[in-house]
Amino acid sequence: MKIALGLDRSDSPETIRELIALGADEFFAGYVPVEWYNRYGWEVSINRRENGPVYQFTRFQDLAEAAEAVHANGGRFHLTFNAHDYDLERLLFVRDILRDVDTLEPDGYIVADPALMLEMRNWGIERPLHLSTGAGCFSPETVRWYHDGFEFKRVVIPRKLTLGEIGRFVPALADLNLEFEVMIIGPRCFYNDEYCFTLHTGNLPNFCNLLAGAPLAQGRFPATWKSDITAICADPENQVRPGSALDTFLKQIAWDPPELGRARTEPCGGAIRGMHPDLAAKFYMHCGLCAIAHLRRAGVQILKVPVRGSTWAKKDYVRLVRTVADHPNPTPQFCRELLNAPEYCTQPESCYYAVPDA
Repeated sequence: MKIALGLDRSDSPETIRELIALGADEFFAGYVPVEWYNRYGWEVSINRRENGPVYQFTRFQDLAEAAEAVHANGGRFHLTFNAHDYDLERLLFVRDILRDVDTLEPDGYIVADPALMLEMRNWGIERPLHLSTGAGCFSPETVRWYHDGFEFKRVVIPRKLTLGEIGRFVPALADLNLEFEVMIIGPRCFYNDEYCFTLHTGNLPNFCNLLAGAPLAQGRFPATWKSDITAICADPENQVRPGSALDTFLKQIAWDPPELGRARTEPCGGAIRGMHPDLAAKFYMHCGLCAIAHLRRAGVQILKVPVRGSTWAKKDYVRLVRTVADHPNPTPQFCRELLNAPEYCTQPESCYYAVPDA
């Protein structure tokens, strides 16, 4: 199974080389030039993610360097133009942007709007199209409707489908010779984002506010909290490990904010095995590792880690997903031991998919 990973301006060519060496096969990215911001502001996105360099490329040269790095290291590179719709003015602007980025020879475009699909062919853009999750293909019949009208290579399956539904969905389309892609780690939308016309963004409250708010209100910060925070910020990439500065800090303050609503199997701050559950919830959000074996049997070929930003954390995501995807029999027990956060794994809301035999 292939792994697709999001990129943004903070991902250098060296980072891209490292991610490919760790097991990433494909990358997707958004490009929103400054002219778009100046004209439409932050409220209107070209691809349903927040505007700005944290999630997008905003300079053509940066995008070109990323595309070159991906291709030079044997990866594939796709661009997202998957807003639900574009009015005529924006559509003409997108045409100019597409003509620029098409010179980078991307391996395909992720699109949701059928009007844009049609116009791309009229504009002479012939690269493969991927049917975005924003197209809302919840049934094989919907996929066939799109397939009859437009040529596309891949379907990004909506994140709301269950494993059982995916197990029926993919085989029902075997005659079309399509690739199927699913989300595997990251924030799930509380709603059906296929029918949501706002920006797709994180759902949880700001972690730093939660971290600081509840303990400070109760006067429970340790005396060393300043040096603890300094250590956390100095080495963010390794904070996902048991025994890290952040893991130790969370255990010291016995953090159990009621707004997260997590039932505990053993006292927070006590003899917790492995990673602190709230640390795991922050970094992995919703995890789908246990579902990979089921998805593979269903015929899914691509596992998408739908994360842009947080470059330092992507390496850990790729390591985990690649380890499970390459394992001949990644049982739920194997996946949970690999994640090493037992309390997190016992909470049903931690799962991206409900695994029947977990």
